[in-house]
Amino acid sequence: RQLKKTIILITLLLFATILLFNRKAFADDIDNSLQKVEYSEDFKKWLELSDEEKQNVIMPRMYEIENTNIGNTSLLYMVRMLRAGSNSSYSLKDIIPSNLVIRNQEQTNSCWAFAALSTLETNLALYNAKRGINLSRVYDFSERHMEYATSKTFANNSENEDGYNRNVGSGGNYQFAASYLTNGTGAIPENEMPFENNENIIDINQIQNKTVSSQVYDTIEFTNYRNVSSEQKTEIMNEIKQHIQNYGAVFVSLHGNSSSTTGYSCYNYNTGAKYCNNTSNHAMDHAATIIGWDDNYSIDNFAEGAKPTSNGAWIVRNSWGEQYGNNGIIYVSYEDVNISTQMFGIVKATDTVDYDNIYQYDKFYPAARQH
Repeated sequence: RQLKKTIILITLLLFATILLFNRKAFADDIDNSLQKVEYSEDFKKWLELSDEEKQNVIMPRMYEIENTNIGNTSLLYMVRMLRAGSNSSYSLKDIIPSNLVIRNQEQTNSCWAFAALSTLETNLALYNAKRGINLSRVYDFSERHMEYATSKTFANNSENEDGYNRNVGSGGNYQFAASYLTNGTGAIPENEMPFENNENIIDINQIQNKTVSSQVYDTIEFTNYRNVSSEQKTEIMNEIKQHIQNYGAVFVSLHGNSSSTTGYSCYNYNTGAKYCNNTSNHAMDHAATIIGWDDNYSIDNFAEGAKPTSNGAWIVRNSWGEQYGNNGIIYVSYEDVNISTQMFGIVKATDTVDYDNIYQYDKFYPAARQH
C-alpha cells in the first residue's frame, strides 16, 4: 500500500512538473489554435473539386469537431487514465461517476433506449473530462422520447410520419437509436419528457416541439469475436477497450432472462456474474452497456454449471435498478455467447446542435456510420 501511494505521489509530481515547465507552451498552443483553425481533410479534398463536381456532392464539414489540444486536457483525467491504463481492469465509474447513475426501466421494454442513450451520455461526459471542461455537468437524455419518437401509432389514429415500423413497447435496437440520434429527432433532455412506468398510447403532440440538444456524427459497430481466432479475438477486444477509454460505453445485446424452463441458469445472483453458453438460452432479448472490464475476474464468481473456461469479464451497466447485480452493475464473461454479437458505440458527438438543415435521403439510415 505504501508503495502504491509513493507511485501515485511521484506520478502527480511528474505531471505538475510537466505542466509547470510547459505552461507557456500550452498557452501558445491555445493562442495558435484560436488564431488559425485548420480545415478538415474532407473539406480540403472538396475544395480541390471542380465547380461541376461540387454540384454533385454534399459539402463536408469545414472543421473537425474534436480538438485534441493538450492545453485543454484535464490533469485529473490524465492521472486517472494513467492509473487505469496501468491495470488489467478499468471502469468509467472511476472517470465520470456522476454520469453513471444506475437507472431503472421498470416494467417497460425500453432497455434498448436506456443502453443507447448511455453511449451518448458517457461519450459527451468523457469528452469533457479529457479537456477539463464542464466536469460537473450530468447528461440525462429522455429514453421515453426515443421510445415514442421512433414509433408509428399514436392516439386518435394519428401517425408519426417520422416513426419506424414499430410501436411503443415492441422493443428496439441500436439501428433505431442511431438513426434517431443522427437525423435530428433527438436526443432531448430528460426533463422535457420524463420517464414514466407505462407504455400507453399518447397524443402525438407530446413528442413534438422538444429541444434537441445533441448531435451524433460518427458511430462504430464492432466485429463479433465469438468464432474467430484467439489472435483476432484479442485484437477486437483491445479495440473495444480502447473505445471505452476514449469514447465511452458500448451498447451490447444480452440474454436478459437468467433461467429457462430447462432449469439452466446463466446468472449468479450472489455475485452478479453472467455467463450464457447454452443453446436454449442463445437469445438476445435485453440491451445494456459495457463500461469497463476486469481481465482477472474469477471464474469462481459464475454460477455452478455455467462457468467459463477462463477468467475475465466485461463490466456492464444495466437498467434494472440498483437492486439488481452489484448496485446495478453486472459482470458478463468474455466467453458469453451473446455479448459480442451486437456491439455499437459513438465515436463523435456534440452537446450542441450546430446546423440548420440535415440533407439526408433516408431518415432511418444513420447519417454517419463508421465500420
